[in-house]
Amino acid sequence: MLNLLKYISSFVFVVIIFTGCYSFKGISIPEDVNTFYVQQVKLTDFKAPPDTPERFMDQFRQKVRSQSRLKWNDTDPHIEFDCTITGFNVSNEGNRAGNEVSLNKLTITISVNYINNNNEDDNWKKNFSFGIPFDPSQDLQEVQDGYIEDIFDQIAENVFNDAFTNW
Repeated sequence: MLNLLKYISSFVFVVIIFTGCYSFKGISIPEDVNTFYVQQVKLTDFKAPPDTPERFMDQFRQKVRSQSRLKWNDTDPHIEFDCTITGFNVSNEGNRAGNEVSLNKLTITISVNYINNNNEDDNWKKNFSFGIPFDPSQDLQEVQDGYIEDIFDQIAENVFNDAFTNW
């Protein structure tokens, strides 16, 4: 029993010591990068609700704050994200007999311009898109807030991974 307690104590000690040295998420942020800024998100697809840009900006900003060591700085940031919501579409994903729609899908596309003010070679611009299928009997107006949040969670995750991991 005493040996088991020693092993557990040693393991906990090693985990605590190495927690600051290695990230299990694979985050790779250069040491000279300490601040970030998310510019006001723009909207070019006016089918989206008017508060959509602000919602994505807040959600993405919170993700970076909570999952990295970067601090928010709107005056001279090391990293900037310039985002535009370019797509907000509902499409038919499947038909039943008699041309009845069996599934709809809400898809949001966001164009992201990643700007590394410390190293221009790291800059990129990409489109990120994600969709959620839903039953056509659902009124989109009633359920879209939850779907938008879920879609933004996934897009924020994808943008974060492209910006801060080497996978």
